[in-house]
Amino acid sequence: MSKIKYLLLILLLINGCNNKDNPITPIEKPSIIPLRIGNQWLGEAERIGNDGSVINSSYVGIFVIGSSIVDSTDLFILLRDGQQYSCLNTDSGFVYNWNNQNYWQYKYPAVVGEQFPTSSNAYRVIVATDTTITTKYGKYNCYHYSLRFYENEFHTEEFISPNIGFIYSEHYQTDGPTPEIFLYSRITYNPILINSD
Repeated sequence: MSKIKYLLLILLLINGCNNKDNPITPIEKPSIIPLRIGNQWLGEAERIGNDGSVINSSYVGIFVIGSSIVDSTDLFILLRDGQQYSCLNTDSGFVYNWNNQNYWQYKYPAVVGEQFPTSSNAYRVIVATDTTITTKYGKYNCYHYSLRFYENEFHTEEFISPNIGFIYSEHYQTDGPTPEIFLYSRITYNPILINSD
């Protein structure tokens, strides 16, 4: 009788683990920029004058257009401002990959006050991890990153929502003879994400 119980238990376990109608799917790790081919962030960009008026507006976009494998690493191809970047999400955030070297762009998860280099002439500072940004596309809980440059006071404030991506940015700089730094441009993004199903 004992052998029959063991046999039934083994059959029950095998049948339960092989249920093709209810497969077990791995849970995706959270990321600051969701990288899936077809994801896009369509932006409305406004150029601002030093008096605060909108000088002109245009449309911009950020697109995940492909993927590749380099040295057994899955990379995604991001098209931004007419440039293609190989990128990936790591355990410490979003990076661009150039010549098999990773350049940190958005640390995630992060702690307020942390700063990290993004290139030889710039770095980012974590300003906040819980900023609420409301646009016509929705209300988002965002990380606030400040992109700073070593050689001048220009800076870009970026608001990125974990697992959603780019939401809003403001760029500050001078303009011609005006020595004061002011809000030079801003972009509001509409995130359009492809489902994982």
